[in-house]
Amino acid sequence: MSYVVITSCSSRKSIPKELRVPAEGLQKGQMEEVATQWVSMLAVNSTSISCGQLYQGRGVQEIKKVASELECRVWFISAGLGLVNADQTVPAYNLTVSKGSSEFVGNKVIPLPFNSYLWWRELNRIRGNITLDALISKDNDNLFLLALPASYFDMIAPELMMLPESKLSRLRIFGPSKSKINKRFHNILMPYDDRLNGPDSPLRGTYSDFPQRALRHFVSIIDKRLPVREVAYDRQLVNASLKKMRLPQVIERAKASDEEISLILQRNWAQCAGQSSKLLRLLRDVELTACEQKRFSRIFHSVNKIMSNQHGR
Repeated sequence: MSYVVITSCSSRKSIPKELRVPAEGLQKGQMEEVATQWVSMLAVNSTSISCGQLYQGRGVQEIKKVASELECRVWFISAGLGLVNADQTVPAYNLTVSKGSSEFVGNKVIPLPFNSYLWWRELNRIRGNITLDALISKDNDNLFLLALPASYFDMIAPELMMLPESKLSRLRIFGPSKSKINKRFHNILMPYDDRLNGPDSPLRGTYSDFPQRALRHFVSIIDKRLPVREVAYDRQLVNASLKKMRLPQVIERAKASDEEISLILQRNWAQCAGQSSKLLRLLRDVELTACEQKRFSRIFHSVNKIMSNQHGR
């Protein structure tokens, strides 16, 4: 059996922000107008790189390990590019379907509410990308492994809903909560839960890379030589493995302002050698201070500038 991995793009990119096409530069308009405008902006960007090199972060690194173990192709579900292959050369960009970001494309599309699936469909049409249906239908011997957070799964779910059961049976989904997806997908959703973040897990991490870590764990427990994979057997494998793991201990963390967190980071900067991962763990596990990943990243970058200026760099 051959495998194909489909995962989400990442906000962390190897190209500096000032060289990326910004969604903030879009003019407001109807869905088709904004999508056409966006594709035109991408076309004139001179900074190009392969998808596999553009996207950064632990989630992407886990996917690269999976691809190496399975010797398989990787496709990215990208809010800015549509469905793209890891080897495909693309322009660097900043655009997301996640609300709350200044690069949220929904801020540019009228009328409201924004529909991420309609954006996905329009973007792929204008860029001439292969559709998920066509990709999944190309080879009946492939098993498609989808590692996606809820927001990105929601974007493609209507397209997956149109697939017949014979095609859905060749999918395994990792990431979204069972309570948040249509019942039609429950059987092919691999039953990973918070035990993957517990003290017995070999792949602990943050919720932002949970789908990719779950997929990596799945690949570590399956027999890759099997010519056929049954959904029930795969679910049984996951459940048996998770039974050996405990849930993570619930830790009460105090709330703090950005300024208070900044001071904690500055105070412990030398001890952690200015490494963001170590500072985040110290903040949460030693200082017992609550801080969401994106918020921490923003505060960390501001502290990094402060510490650089203090040392004359």
